[in-house]
Amino acid sequence: MSEVKPVTIPREVADAIEGLRLRMYTNDMLALLAFRENGRIGRWTDDAQAIRDYAQVNVDDFMTALVFGYERELEPEEAVVVLYEGLRESERIANGMYGGDPYQYAFAARTVQRVLNALRIVIPGINDEKGGAA
Repeated sequence: MSEVKPVTIPREVADAIEGLRLRMYTNDMLALLAFRENGRIGRWTDDAQAIRDYAQVNVDDFMTALVFGYERELEPEEAVVVLYEGLRESERIANGMYGGDPYQYAFAARTVQRVLNALRIVIPGINDEKGGAA
């Protein structure tokens, strides 16, 4: 049997699941909330609506998230940070390798900085005064 891995779900759905779990909702209650005809268990909330909207379209991911766990979808800024750090790490690795070409990674990292600057998005450590071209 293959191992089931956690799925990535939107932040608002993760927040909704966690909010309802704090109110003692179990997996079966969350599933009923998502799929029951009238969709109501207890008081209707924004959390319940977020779960219902997501689960109606993404049944498998929703159920996998409840049973096997989930990861939160990254915000755009967080995704850029992950990309940028990966490029910088690749540059460091290539720098240490014989015959490696770190310049392609440095170029890619500078491109990320330029795109952020063009969009007027400042992410600390990447394109602020400390992290590079602002």
